[in-house]
Amino acid sequence: MSILDDMLAANAEFCAHPPADYTQEDQKKSKLPQKQIAIITCMDTRLVNFLEPALGIGRGEAKVIKTAGNGVTGVFDGTIRSLLVCIYELGVKEIIVIGHHECGMAHTTSKGLIQSMLERGIAKEAIHMVKKELQEWADEFHHPEQNIRDTVEYIRHFQPKYANHKIAVISPCFAKRREFDENGRGDYNVTMSSLSKYFKENGIDLSRFAK
Repeated sequence: MSILDDMLAANAEFCAHPPADYTQEDQKKSKLPQKQIAIITCMDTRLVNFLEPALGIGRGEAKVIKTAGNGVTGVFDGTIRSLLVCIYELGVKEIIVIGHHECGMAHTTSKGLIQSMLERGIAKEAIHMVKKELQEWADEFHHPEQNIRDTVEYIRHFQPKYANHKIAVISPCFAKRREFDENGRGDYNVTMSSLSKYFKENGIDLSRFAK
């Protein structure tokens, strides 16, 4: 069987015997994010079923926008378009940018991507059409922390329509938190440690979220 066949079989089983809490919740959930937040994060597979529970975010509470390297690449790229809908149609009031260590984009280069594309049969003419944008995107990502700063800076200063919205930065450690505090990027700056403390003080049990 192919992976698609496995997925279809799993879906058929799920639909035939859906979890009771899922069917009951589904009748109450809305397309509007209950916590009125939008999260820009990476498409890394290790974040699946991990990021939201780690932040105390349940189903129906946030809009999650995933890209390679959790970045913004243009004044009207896919991330910006998604934020437009989030804010002006779905009631989002805060934007949170979340990166992670060991991000694959830190080792990705336009040269390497182009070589792989050529080997897979992509026409040189097609690559030439996107080469400049590809270089600006792939070759500018060097460090996950810097990428978060750049994304926040871009949203804050180059997208005036978001000027009145709050931006939160989740730092991996206190050293990175100090960096963001010093450069003034973002409205809220917290660490995973402070989040864990908040959960404990407010009786938030992450074990109730699906693994």
